[in-house]
Amino acid sequence: MGAKFATVDDPTATRFNPANLSFLDGTQVLVGASVWYGEVDFQSLVGTSEEMGDPLKYTGGLYLGGPIGDSPFSWGFSASAPYGVDMRWKRDGVFEFALPHEASLVTLDLSPAISYQISEKTTVGAALNVMWSQLNLEQDFPWVALTGVPGTPNGVQEFDGDGWGVGATFGITHEIAEGHRIAATGRLSIPTDLSGDYTITNIPAPLEPFFSDRSDYNTEMEFPWSYGVGYAVDLCEAVTLGFDFEYIGNSTHDDLPVDIGVNQALAPSDSVGLNWEDSFSVGTGLDYRVNEKLTLRLGYLYTQTPIPDETYIPLIPGADRNIVTFGLGYQTKRGSWDFAYVAGFYQDREIRTNVVPQFNGNYESQWDVFTISHTINF
Repeated sequence: MGAKFATVDDPTATRFNPANLSFLDGTQVLVGASVWYGEVDFQSLVGTSEEMGDPLKYTGGLYLGGPIGDSPFSWGFSASAPYGVDMRWKRDGVFEFALPHEASLVTLDLSPAISYQISEKTTVGAALNVMWSQLNLEQDFPWVALTGVPGTPNGVQEFDGDGWGVGATFGITHEIAEGHRIAATGRLSIPTDLSGDYTITNIPAPLEPFFSDRSDYNTEMEFPWSYGVGYAVDLCEAVTLGFDFEYIGNSTHDDLPVDIGVNQALAPSDSVGLNWEDSFSVGTGLDYRVNEKLTLRLGYLYTQTPIPDETYIPLIPGADRNIVTFGLGYQTKRGSWDFAYVAGFYQDREIRTNVVPQFNGNYESQWDVFTISHTINF
């Protein structure tokens, strides 16, 4: 992490820069898994505090690729989870009724890819991003606000929808001189319509004629476009240094529509305003090949948050991040094993002007990620 566009030379190129699939030496299969441990602490302006629950998260991915015979073409395929959220807060805590106490966004990106070696120095590539997404939100609902009767039991409302979207990724890599490579990549946005069910429990008897315990749920999401550039240089036979810059069109996240059919009167509005802004990331990475079997890696990445104070939502750890990565790779007869530790240092966030007063306060976040992957050569 920190330098990938010009340096990646394994099947994950399908995700980061499909032009680099041309660098694969034979057919390769890479399987990876990650364990995330996160801490998010909140302190309100009146002194109450709360911690995010369920700190452990898990992700994984599958990547394949290789040359197509003796032709200048190479192929790739990946099944990965490029986006995701899994946050839980105390059900009757400081965000009660203002925020879902459970929220998850799961994505699965299926990406076939192809690269073409134009010359000894230049390769181009493209991948089709076919992505399935599922959004699930669970939140308490205060029926007493409608009945006016003290003691009216709360209900639990759940929003559950999924859908498919299609985008594409493009890349080009060029060797400008021996040991010097530059790369450029671009990714199209992925508009996605999600549909499913809205359910709510404990409807008071006087309100049963007006509401249903189940109705249709529809919303829309558009995952961002981006473009990036990278540069890599072989400082010597054993050391490669790389740099990346990426600009991300997060402004596609304008709002999140809320359509719950016959129960629409229970929604506070027809959409949740996000008003995210475009952002960027910049990073560097160093590979040191100690010997034929062992490689040490070090990376740094800075990412800018796209989330303004006014629409900050505690379901997403939105703050500028400094990410440091330590890794090692061990070569075997049939492939390699790779291990990495990622430390994500989030800048403290002081929210004072949020449209939801309960969200104003101080946020502190820290994420640690442990990854392992195994590559098999055929």
